[in-house]
Amino acid sequence: MRQPSIALAAAAIFVLNAPASAGQTPESGYFLTQDKTGIVKLEPCGSNICGILVWGQDLKDGELDRGNPNPARRSRPICGMAVLQFARSGDNASAYDPATGKTERGFKVTGDASKLLLGGSDGETWVKTSQPSQPCR
Repeated sequence: MRQPSIALAAAAIFVLNAPASAGQTPESGYFLTQDKTGIVKLEPCGSNICGILVWGQDLKDGELDRGNPNPARRSRPICGMAVLQFARSGDNASAYDPATGKTERGFKVTGDASKLLLGGSDGETWVKTSQPSQPCR
């Protein structure tokens, strides 16, 4: 069973509630991952921005995070999981890949009204899209 690749190293659909100017990191909306296997919804979470997995190409309803290196977290559902988190400035980002159980840390997130850039020119580009018609559960 193939899970969506979410982390920066392994690889969210975006509809802005308010338009972002060039260079401003988006704070809300939906982005499609670069490999087109996942959709992540950006939303505020405390003083940061979180990316919540809302769709996965091969993600089964109720699928659990069995690849997590922390045994206590292996029973949590992948759908609805925060797989991306960064400061509103775009700094100090981290991305979790449920397919591998690995977390990438310490990169920057930038973007504009049409895309989200994770890690700069050598990283990933996620493009805006609409809310999935069949979100995972």
